[in-house]
Amino acid sequence: MSFSNYAVYGVVAAILFLAAALVIYSIFYISVGQKVAEFGQLRTIGASKKQIYKIVLKQGYMLAVPGILIGSIMGTIISIVCNQRLVSICIYCFSMWRMLFGILLVYISVRKPAKIAANTSPISALKNPVGIVNYRTHKRHRITPVYLAKISFSRNRKKSLLTILSLGLCGVIFFLAASYQSSFNAESMARYWDMKYGDFKISIDLENESENLDALLQKEYFSDYVKRVGDIEGVSNIFTYATVPVDFSTDNDISDSTLMLGYNEKDLASLNAAVLSGNITDDTELVVSDPERIYDVYHWKPQIGDTVTFNFKNHSGKTITKAFKIGAITSSNDGMGGYIFRMPENMLKELAGYDCTYAIEIQAEAEYQEIIEQELKLLVSDNRDVRLQTLQDFIVEHQSDNRAGFTLAYAIAAILWIFAVINQINLTVTNLLSQKQEMGTLKSIGMTNKQLKQAFMMEGLFTTLIALLITAVVGIPGGYAIGIFLKNAGMSTGFVFPVVAFTLFAVAMFMLESLMTILLIHSWKKQSVIAIMRN
Repeated sequence: MSFSNYAVYGVVAAILFLAAALVIYSIFYISVGQKVAEFGQLRTIGASKKQIYKIVLKQGYMLAVPGILIGSIMGTIISIVCNQRLVSICIYCFSMWRMLFGILLVYISVRKPAKIAANTSPISALKNPVGIVNYRTHKRHRITPVYLAKISFSRNRKKSLLTILSLGLCGVIFFLAASYQSSFNAESMARYWDMKYGDFKISIDLENESENLDALLQKEYFSDYVKRVGDIEGVSNIFTYATVPVDFSTDNDISDSTLMLGYNEKDLASLNAAVLSGNITDDTELVVSDPERIYDVYHWKPQIGDTVTFNFKNHSGKTITKAFKIGAITSSNDGMGGYIFRMPENMLKELAGYDCTYAIEIQAEAEYQEIIEQELKLLVSDNRDVRLQTLQDFIVEHQSDNRAGFTLAYAIAAILWIFAVINQINLTVTNLLSQKQEMGTLKSIGMTNKQLKQAFMMEGLFTTLIALLITAVVGIPGGYAIGIFLKNAGMSTGFVFPVVAFTLFAVAMFMLESLMTILLIHSWKKQSVIAIMRN
């Protein structure tokens, strides 16, 4: 597995770790806030701060250990199913690390709420933990549902902030995932990496072993194919691609096997646009691409004027050794693929002594495409060494390859959304229950159920609106950056705002908050004002 894969998994794990820590911290912070009187009473009868601290920690472990065990068992089963070659002791060790990591996560998350509980003074037992608002201090303001929502929101600032942060984090990740999907363009990727100009491509597989590839190229299939394809009605243009397997060595004793690619007029525009140093002229012998990757792989920094020696076989099988000077260095997005050496196609064919074309692209007039496809299939039907592919084939292939990435991104967003919803439900329920007596008082002086429902719904909407604002403020620049990255990688035409996904996300958030509030308010309707105030 490459370093980049480990980096991606590390980032995903870090995001999930932060999300899990945030939701656990939020739940215990709110729980501790609701039990101030209980902790104060325990302190009154002689409990020490250390004992209160341990009580909260043990509550966290009692809730976490069963979940950690179940998760470890399920993860182990999935690992065995996905990879039958895993050694049992490796699975056991990895499961133990998962369990220890889960316990560490709980400890980090619960530690701060436990300290808050331990620092509760005995006198707190005599105070009302709810903290009913003194409306005399608000006599200059008209008591309306909106104003009540504002008071309640500001009274629970830290609880609200934790919920907003979790919702905002969920929203940002979801927006980035949606931006990735909406900005990704499989046709752009196919045009950039596989078929730049044509509608059909006939090619030899370059992944063959070099000896086999040499033999295939020397059969010169495409000398005949170019002529026969050119005679098909509706073919407007044919583009050729050439290569030769080579062994190269540099002055600093670096050597390896690779493919030398040939460039012609169709490639000059993209090559010149990607030049980092030097110039591509008629006298240029050798072009080197992607110096950063070259340094990562070989620890070699190619310079203009450096000499590279190549060994390759000509048509008769004789090994030719020849040195070329580097005339230009291009970036990785020069439009010619992942191999690092380029040479003028006519020079490459002259040195090889044969037509080393490995692929042709056929550009067809729109009304003839179906007929041409059938003609091309017939042309290559008796040749197992070559394959015919259409632009649509490459588009479907890239869509399939990237579907796993979309699924992973949305899965992460879904997990974070579950964490955020837990926080949101926790905050909503806590606020409603903690203000039950207060609301009973307001109902006794004329507040209607409709006004009560409006006050709590406004409070929830405040939280949701701020979370959506965070999503937009952080997510849009992030999504734009993703769009630019995909465009530079040939996978997009630029950033596309995920209108549908963002709208559905916002609607789901508002509906969830409204539904929770309506259900809880409905549970109060059957109770009298006296019963609500007594509870």
